[in-house]
Amino acid sequence: QGSKGIYLLHTSSDAILIHELAHYWTRECRFSHIWMDEGHADLYTYLVLAQTNPDIATKRKDKALETYQKLERKYDISLSTWDTADSFDPTNREVIQFGYSKAFTAIYLIYEDLGSDTMQTGWQYLSQLDRTVDEQCFIQVMEEASDKDLAYVKEFL
Repeated sequence: QGSKGIYLLHTSSDAILIHELAHYWTRECRFSHIWMDEGHADLYTYLVLAQTNPDIATKRKDKALETYQKLERKYDISLSTWDTADSFDPTNREVIQFGYSKAFTAIYLIYEDLGSDTMQTGWQYLSQLDRTVDEQCFIQVMEEASDKDLAYVKEFL
């Protein structure tokens, strides 16, 4: 899923540039599901913006969390089967936003639960694995790094 490429076009948005550059790291983890790739790229965007432009970071985070909460009953999309759309138009705009917001929400909740240091330990381990990182592997690594039960993540899958 994560091998489709990274597209950087002219943009005036720091957030989009940060997000797309974050994919260079997420590709190193070889995530098997797009939600892990996109959720992490959005989390890294939030973390960088929190240091460089905290107001924008907070607005983006709050908007993503609110979008997920607002649309979760309307769209019954499992992150395990979610994929990004080939095109973006008015007919699929909302469902695309929901997928991205759900992916961010899942990764953000893990980050908030485990904290920065524990997440970094887990990420370092994941990036050194010589295999594709599936959902079970991701959850297991983060549970072992934190000594916490992340069963709640399965609700997103």
